[in-house]
Amino acid sequence: MPTLTTQQQFKLSLDQADAVLIGVSNGLSVAEGYDYYRPGAWFQAKLGAFSQRYGFKTVLEGANYHFKTATDYWSFQTAVAMASTFSVTEVPVSQALYQLVQAKPHFVLTTLVDDHLEKGGFASSIIFEVEGNYQRLQRADLQSSQTWPAETAIRAMATQLQSGELSAADLPHDPSDGALLVPAVGQVVHDANFERQQQALQNFMQTYQQRRVVLLEVGVGPHHPVIQPLFGQLQRGLAHVTRLSLNMTLLPSADCGLTGDIKTSLASLNRLSK
Repeated sequence: MPTLTTQQQFKLSLDQADAVLIGVSNGLSVAEGYDYYRPGAWFQAKLGAFSQRYGFKTVLEGANYHFKTATDYWSFQTAVAMASTFSVTEVPVSQALYQLVQAKPHFVLTTLVDDHLEKGGFASSIIFEVEGNYQRLQRADLQSSQTWPAETAIRAMATQLQSGELSAADLPHDPSDGALLVPAVGQVVHDANFERQQQALQNFMQTYQQRRVVLLEVGVGPHHPVIQPLFGQLQRGLAHVTRLSLNMTLLPSADCGLTGDIKTSLASLNRLSK
């Protein structure tokens, strides 16, 4: 009997699974053309003006920068939200990932804060965004678990920035007391949506605890502080687990992995389905 290639072994594991839990991190964004953690062409094209003004060269550095005013802070966050989320229409890598798993019951755990997975076809009801997303706003002082829709406010600020600078009156505030609102990303409050997503993950794992489950890591580094520990815990708690990875380098935890460009790997795997 001929020996299976790594791609064939990978695809066979997916085909034989009863369900797939997918962990997604920045490597998927990089394959899509958006790198939030390293300097590059996308940052310079979309956010280069902030690099010139403040000196930081990545979205992560900007997120940790201590802006002097709330309007300066929101000028940057508006630009990030528009460039990463609200102006994005094509997400071929996210679509390819959805194509790969759509025939199986699946759930997504992600630290991405954009909406590319939803735009790629994944239902929001089966995505747990553990670090929030740019679709919601929360109080800057974290003194409430309430959140608010973000898109209308962010698009309005983007329009204002096209013709001038933001003023304090342009910024979003809690209507009850005027407290400043910020994007619900990074350190997020556990609002009703967060609790729903967390419960949905627990329900998924309980449903398939005794079944054959694939843990699929996509663009997740070997030392990822959220997905790696959780997947390790799940691997020990599930009855039948196969751990797969799509990453630039092979993860030590993987039973089978494809390395190199994620976009290329997904295209190859989807061709095996035809």
